[in-house]
Amino acid sequence: LQPRQVADPRVSDIGVTGAAMPLLLLAFALKQAPAGALILVIGYGDGADAFLFRATGAGVQPAPPDQHTIPMSSYARYRKLRH
Repeated sequence: LQPRQVADPRVSDIGVTGAAMPLLLLAFALKQAPAGALILVIGYGDGADAFLFRATGAGVQPAPPDQHTIPMSSYARYRKLRH
């Protein structure tokens, strides 16, 4: 793989999400991927998993907002307001 082919893990804006990290990064990749692009998702921890996807170009549709959430512009803002 070339460095340009590896996604930014986005730790600075979403933090370390643990087991959910590969799925979050998959959603980000699908949002940007052109139809036909191959996306390799690898997760590790207590073992390892790898999945290869082909983008359809349909993107990712966001879930409707929860009425009990407060939108945050970034993870850094959330951390600041949490304390």
